Amino acid sequence: MTVRKTFEAIIDTRTVTRANRDYTTFLRFAKREGEAEEQIGALIRDGKTVYYVWPAGGRYREGTRSELVSYLIRNQYA
Repeated sequence: MTVRKTFEAIIDTRTVTRANRDYTTFLRFAKREGEAEEQIGALIRDGKTVYYVWPAGGRYREGTRSELVSYLIRNQYA
């Protein structure tokens, strides 16, 4: 005999499933962000710090750390 779930139980199950999926996605993105951070180098030019990245098979690029992390993730270098 099957037991029917109440509406509240169905909503609770969906909420927990969604939270678990969001947490897994967050962990995956955090891992990729960490890999991207490791690829960023720093140069000191005219007393200012300039960040750069030169991924394997990619092009040299300069920018802020957040721009470079986004670039590496977007182009699947990390």
